[in-house]
Amino acid sequence: MHSVNCEACGVAVNLPPETQLCNACKIQEIEVFRRVRDYVYDHPGCNAKEIARGTGINERVLLRFIRQGRLKLKSGE
Repeated sequence: MHSVNCEACGVAVNLPPETQLCNACKIQEIEVFRRVRDYVYDHPGCNAKEIARGTGINERVLLRFIRQGRLKLKSGE
């Protein structure tokens, strides 16, 4: 464990080296991801702008989920 600032809220916490979010922000991120996942499930074929508009979640958050491998881009048909 090492003392760092949470990437999302900036609070100083002791975290394992691979962790960047405090527990409160991690729980919030899980809820945000569930909203995105549910929206994509209900609206197949939607793009990032539609997801952001439909969920109220910033596109930057969606792009972070893609970089993390939690969301995948659909190939062009």
